[in-house]
Amino acid sequence: MDEISYSIDSSLTRLAASRKQIEEQKSFLSLLEAELAASELYQRIQTGKEQLTRLASLAKTDDENVRSVALDIFDRDSEENKAIRDGVSIAEYTTFEIEENLAIAWASEHHQKALKLNLTEIKKVAKAGMEVDGVVLGKENRVKIASDLSSYLTNSN
Repeated sequence: MDEISYSIDSSLTRLAASRKQIEEQKSFLSLLEAELAASELYQRIQTGKEQLTRLASLAKTDDENVRSVALDIFDRDSEENKAIRDGVSIAEYTTFEIEENLAIAWASEHHQKALKLNLTEIKKVAKAGMEVDGVVLGKENRVKIASDLSSYLTNSN
């Protein structure tokens, strides 16, 4: 037997052994998973995960509702009071709509070597009041909700 034939034969033998060990390990892990799934602790963990998913969904709905109602209150009160409730306020953010081709042309015109559009710098320039072709500034009110809302919890919870 020549050296190449011996090399491929020994590699095939190792490959076959590795594949067999992989299948044995998969079978062993499947048995362990089945045993774990039948355990009370695993069932409690699964129940806890399901409850956490439900609670997260409820919290998301409540968060969306607080944000919507806070904006309604802000609009109704003639946008005077940005503090809606303890832990809930309105902040005004600058928004940007950027048409990149126009902004790149503007940057090339004003800054010689604009090979690529630096959005951060373009936003700074536009926000500072300089008119930038292809950039439209806007204002958007967003609700800020404190992470600690424990003051709203009563002793009955």
